[in-house]
Amino acid sequence: MRKVSFILIIILLIAGIVVLNQTGWRFENSSPISYESKKIEEDGFKVLRYNEQGDFIVSTAHNGMIIVTNGLTGDKERYGYINSDGKLIIEPKYKNKNYFNEGFVFLINESGELEVFNEYGKRSFEKAIKEIKNEGYNIGLAPGINKSGRAVLNLTNKKGEKVKRAILNRRGTWSYFPIEDMSIAVSEIYPDVFKLYKINMGENSTMSLVDSKGNKVDKISDDVYKVFPYSNDIDVIVKKSGLYGLADTKIGYIIEPFKYLKIDKINSKELRYFGYFVETVEKKGNKEKVYKEVILDENGRPVKFYVDKKFERLSISTSSPSKNFRFGVNVRGYSAVIIDINGDVVRETEWDEITEFSGDVGIYKLGDLYGFTDTDGRYISSASYDYAKMLDLNKAFVEKDGETFILNFKVEE
Repeated sequence: MRKVSFILIIILLIAGIVVLNQTGWRFENSSPISYESKKIEEDGFKVLRYNEQGDFIVSTAHNGMIIVTNGLTGDKERYGYINSDGKLIIEPKYKNKNYFNEGFVFLINESGELEVFNEYGKRSFEKAIKEIKNEGYNIGLAPGINKSGRAVLNLTNKKGEKVKRAILNRRGTWSYFPIEDMSIAVSEIYPDVFKLYKINMGENSTMSLVDSKGNKVDKISDDVYKVFPYSNDIDVIVKKSGLYGLADTKIGYIIEPFKYLKIDKINSKELRYFGYFVETVEKKGNKEKVYKEVILDENGRPVKFYVDKKFERLSISTSSPSKNFRFGVNVRGYSAVIIDINGDVVRETEWDEITEFSGDVGIYKLGDLYGFTDTDGRYISSASYDYAKMLDLNKAFVEKDGETFILNFKVEE
């Protein structure tokens, strides 16, 4: 009998290890970071589930806020927000869902009017909104405040026709945008620099760059503009096509060709940028477009990891940086890798994807399930969640078996 019991215990132990391995857990590679799980009690609201988000909103949780609804569906569904502690800060009574950007969210009320809230659920920019309405305009929905601390607002007349634009800044002051041609679309690409698009046959073709006073940004050739300084004598430049490159504009030498859809600075002590581009490659006689994200060094060149020739025909995505500036890199056909700011490999993982880092914690995906890792690639949890998104610094929003939770990670200093 004892022998049978011993064999049974061994079988159960082996089975348990197999299950843990399949969900991504490794005893020898566990992280010292622990966490507490708090169920979100849906009292007077319903958390918007991952599969209910729709096309525009790609994440229920974003910038410390979680989108909730009034629990109704269709035309009667309304939206609000809870914060990273699970506290309801904006009642679910607004007709649209939007992201919090730079601490503010832009919402449309039942009367079709714009209301703006800060991260504490308090109304903001009421004076500016009232002044614009007193000028005889209604304000259309805007994505929100951008990184330069401003929003471009579309103003409509009583007939609902777009007739003007305004620039609202986070200090609460506003001014009319100098370009009144509403057939031209506007996007801000750098503080005080706007790109103008003429809508033509369903495609955007870049018209020009202007500053907030309407003055055209100087060209450095017939169709090339200098946008902002990158480092030393290197500048970010853009063509009328809307594609960005890097050049030493003093000697006219192109360092990186015009291929980037966007170039964003990484706020690290080392001078680094993200570069995003789409590349057409030929595979087995067929042309295929692949999306790539790279980290560029102070000289405008991709850091070490991205120059590996075996990846040149593959799609590459790079996660947001961790507190110590480590990144998850996902290459189609390979397991995810963690690299440092210089492109050196920290750890080759067995995961399918690393979706993001925030603070000391990252999210990985194995099959259809999500788990958590630290910046060294050690396991904080197995892959056991149906959905996971970093919510705030060392806080996460998760879904599991139809319920929603906030995870608070405890990091030993």
